[in-house]
Amino acid sequence: RRVGGIQVPLHVPKHWKCYMMAVILCAMIALDPVIHCLGQSPLLTQHCQAGEAIMPFYTVPSILGALNLYLLSSDFVVFNIRIAAFFLMCSRVMSEVMLFLLGFVVLLMAFATAAVATRANVHGFETLPGTVLTLVDI
Repeated sequence: RRVGGIQVPLHVPKHWKCYMMAVILCAMIALDPVIHCLGQSPLLTQHCQAGEAIMPFYTVPSILGALNLYLLSSDFVVFNIRIAAFFLMCSRVMSEVMLFLLGFVVLLMAFATAAVATRANVHGFETLPGTVLTLVDI
């Protein structure tokens, strides 16, 4: 089967989370600060010049690995009916929470933009970021 002009085996879409986890783990090993600090005076440290330089790049695959581990562990909810029902309820509620947060951000930006456009000389409402922070504080 072809995906975007690239030949992909048929079993790949079924196990894409496992393949993604393998790629993320390889990236984590390649970017591990402890490996980059091998040979430094305290053994197995990540606080050397090379380790500190690579640390911001290491955090991204570690976060993605944690999220992917959550996705992989969500496959185990089918073993218990109560856990499956709780997981289903949480997934339904999370979509509603995300819709609420999106609506909140849209209304916040609309009111902040309107307050800045009035050009009122009120403390905290001079700039858009300051107005957003003031409205969130309210």
